[in-house]
Amino acid sequence: MTLLFAESGAQLVREFRIKIFRPGNETAKVLKMRAPGGHGYSEKDIDAILELTADKIEKDFPGHEYALVPVSPVQFNFVHRGERASS
Repeated sequence: MTLLFAESGAQLVREFRIKIFRPGNETAKVLKMRAPGGHGYSEKDIDAILELTADKIEKDFPGHEYALVPVSPVQFNFVHRGERASS
């Protein structure tokens, strides 16, 4: 396996995975993010994609709480924590 590095020397990853568990945590949607050939994702890129994913979950499930659970440096789960308490 060939490692990719940014000009700054930071290691890049070719792919990573995000799992979004639906309310009840019985099923999950899996997003596989793959960089084009010769390119990779930096830690900053991954953080930005996770933030966009969290915003989408907030929009799709406004009455529910989710927690981001890093499983490994290249695998992340958004786990349903329950319904949001009413104010």
